[in-house]
Amino acid sequence: MNSFNPDYAIHPGSYLEEVLESRGILRNDFAAHTGLSARAVSKIINKKVLFSPEDSIQFEKALGIDAGIWLGLCDAYQLQLEKLLALSRLNHLKQR
Repeated sequence: MNSFNPDYAIHPGSYLEEVLESRGILRNDFAAHTGLSARAVSKIINKKVLFSPEDSIQFEKALGIDAGIWLGLCDAYQLQLEKLLALSRLNHLKQR
């Protein structure tokens, strides 16, 4: 069975940053349109925090990208982090 198993996880803030840049939307403008603070948007883009389901709904309204997609990005990121952590633990045990 072929499957893609990356050894990295991409934070959803990276996708948000790409969408904003590709559409020429400034972070401050996006923040104002979603009701988030500019600081909150920066924290997401700088990979310091994830966004909530409520934020995902605001992203959908502002960008036209389904809230489920945004939530799916968060879920996929968190799942991949857990897989990488488990793999790291397993490798650590094997080295003993």
